[in-house]
Amino acid sequence: MALENMKDILEKLPNQFIRIHRSYIIPKDKIKVIDGNQILMKSGNALPIGETYKKLVSEWLV
Repeated sequence: MALENMKDILEKLPNQFIRIHRSYIIPKDKIKVIDGNQILMKSGNALPIGETYKKLVSEWLV
């Protein structure tokens, strides 16, 4: 269990990380494909993109 909230953790991480969901912060260089409302990681995991973070993820793609 973390003693800090996700926002504070993200602020301490370098810019190579992006928050895609209220439960997920991921390294940008580990993203394989963005497919609709999910991100496929190079590891094979599929993670959801939260409604709140869709705009942020799409802006990062540009």
